[in-house]
Amino acid sequence: MLVYEGIKATADDVRLLTGIVERNAALIKFADEAMTTGKRLHDAIARIAHNSWASRLDEQIPDRTVRYRHLANSMQERREAALAEHRPILEAVNGDEPEHTGQTAYAHVIPT
Repeated sequence: MLVYEGIKATADDVRLLTGIVERNAALIKFADEAMTTGKRLHDAIARIAHNSWASRLDEQIPDRTVRYRHLANSMQERREAALAEHRPILEAVNGDEPEHTGQTAYAHVIPT
């Protein structure tokens, strides 16, 4: 069963996500701020997609995701890699292929 859903964004959604990704890029050298901004991006995408699975991910396995985010975000290399993964998601959201956008976002959260 596929747990990702297509993401169809409005122009306002794209502006919001673009601002978050730009803020993430500006704060990339600051672990806590980059982590908070990255989480904000994930939450915004889940809301835009109306994706209940993505919205509940942190609630379902909070200790694991919080620990992973803190560990991963403590490494500059991982923060830069996450930003590099966020950019194609933003590009996909800005496109007109909701299913591709969902797949791109899912691949970022659940790598194969």
